[in-house]
Amino acid sequence: MPLPDIPTTVIVPVVTVTTGTLIVHELWGTAFLVRPGIFMSAKHVFGISVPQDHTLSVVYLRGSGVEPVAIPITSVYSDPNYDIAIARAERWPRNDALDLAADDQLA
Repeated sequence: MPLPDIPTTVIVPVVTVTTGTLIVHELWGTAFLVRPGIFMSAKHVFGISVPQDHTLSVVYLRGSGVEPVAIPITSVYSDPNYDIAIARAERWPRNDALDLAADDQLA
């Protein structure tokens, strides 16, 4: 499946923000939308501890000239053996997810 028309809606930054704002404190990595509102990333990205007044969020980049939106995420799963984790963004506005392959064959 090809990338969506706007790839930044399925490959997004993971940041810490002051809760309720778009004041970004740190960029931790990227996440990939794999189902509506469900993101996959590395465990070392989703598994960080954030200060009490900060929120781990994914950033919805709506397009040129439009303010981005930080959407809080909650952990769904963190693999105990591999550096992979799943998180949910309850208010993610789009459904165009990336398809995951059943194997790593490129051709």
